[in-house]
Amino acid sequence: MGEEPESLPEARFKRYRNAIRVRADTLQELVERVADTVATYSGEALRGAVTLLLILIDYSGGAREARVWVAPEGVYGTSNVKGRELPERDFYTATIEIMDTTPELMRFDHEVLGYRGFRVERVGHGEERALVARLLGAGLEAQEQRVRAEEAPAPAAPGEEREARQAPPLLEFETAGPGTPVDVCLRVLSVYCSHGCSIEDPEAAILEDTPIILYGEGPSYVCIAPEKSEDCEYRVVYLGAGESWEKCMGRSEVSRLVRDLVARKGYEALRL
Repeated sequence: MGEEPESLPEARFKRYRNAIRVRADTLQELVERVADTVATYSGEALRGAVTLLLILIDYSGGAREARVWVAPEGVYGTSNVKGRELPERDFYTATIEIMDTTPELMRFDHEVLGYRGFRVERVGHGEERALVARLLGAGLEAQEQRVRAEEAPAPAAPGEEREARQAPPLLEFETAGPGTPVDVCLRVLSVYCSHGCSIEDPEAAILEDTPIILYGEGPSYVCIAPEKSEDCEYRVVYLGAGESWEKCMGRSEVSRLVRDLVARKGYEALRL
């Protein structure tokens, strides 16, 4: 059966809606049914909603996970399927849990996925089938390339051809400029914690003026970055379920906060 893949990290959401189950006898059929489910939420997305779909796939070789966000600007997805490991024919069952989420929570999910090495892809509305096929390793890439080649009006110049064949871009994040507390926290995550590593002594890191992120259950995040301005010694941003805030704190206050969250509440500390 081989080594089990790494599980996707916990997802954040605002409200659980419902769950559905689909079955398929082939991988292509599974792609179609999952993609049809994803596409049903495009109408809501165009009205400003963001929907998260957690997809658990059971088959004879074990279980795999995929995750899709249907947002106003497009459809995002990731999975822990490696290459073309899913067989073309099998008895597939996919349980799809549907949640309401927010753009801010979606962006945090994408950041955490990036730390863990998972690629988040984005496509436009109407391209759900192609996205799900890639997430599940359905082997449609060669077929789609042939269709695109047949429809192309003329061959591109060598430089243009290389540019056209680039893989779908990873999600990019703003790393500078003003914004809401959530934006500030995202910038700290993006700039200082793009890979993340454990901190054995987070209080010492604060004394070294090192930006850190604290991850807690809920889930919740506390971003602490030294600012050293006349008005603000440390900028602290909290993001939790349904709540976020931003404060300026002194060193002693930050040390007490870190000690309380790590020692008493079990938060994990990360930094670059």
